[in-house]
Amino acid sequence: MMKCLNKKVRDPYSLLGSEWIRPEDIKYFEEMCNKTRNHNFYIRLLERTKNTEFLRRVIMAYATRSYDSNLLDIVSWIRNSEVAKLHKIPFGIQMVKEGYNMKEVDKYLDMLDLSEIYVGNKKLDGFLEKFIKNNQCDKKICTSIDKIKLENEDSKLYCAYCSSWLLFD
Repeated sequence: MMKCLNKKVRDPYSLLGSEWIRPEDIKYFEEMCNKTRNHNFYIRLLERTKNTEFLRRVIMAYATRSYDSNLLDIVSWIRNSEVAKLHKIPFGIQMVKEGYNMKEVDKYLDMLDLSEIYVGNKKLDGFLEKFIKNNQCDKKICTSIDKIKLENEDSKLYCAYCSSWLLFD
C-alpha cells in the first residue's frame, strides 16, 4: 500500500488513475447497476481514523453529489496532521509491538503527505467519459504524456489520457 501511494506522489498521472469516485460520478455506477440489475453497489467513503470534520465534508459532498474544492479533501489520503495520531491507533500500536522503527515510519509517511497537491474536483468533469464510452485500458500501456515520443512507431501502444488531464488550468 505504501509503495502504491508513493508512486502516486512521484507520478501524478497515477493519482488520477487511482481508486476514487467523485460525488458527481456516482450516476455512472448507478446506471451500471440498473443496466446489470445488480443493485448491491456500495462505496466505502470513510474510515474510522478520520475526524468529524472530514466525515461531515465527505457525507455532504456525496449526499449532494457535488464538491467544489480539492478532491483529496474528500478521499482517504493520509495527511501530516494524521501521522502524529498513527502511534495511538491500533495499527500504530501493533507496529510498535512488532518492532517497527516509528521514527522511520514517520519519515516515510511525511514523504507521502499530499497537503501540497491540489486536484480541482470540478475540473475533472468529463474525465470518466472515456472510460464509460471507450475503455481500452487493457490494450494500452499507461504512461505520462511527456514519456511518449510521437515519432516512435510504437506510440499507439501507449495511453496518456490521465496525464493529459493534468495539463488543464
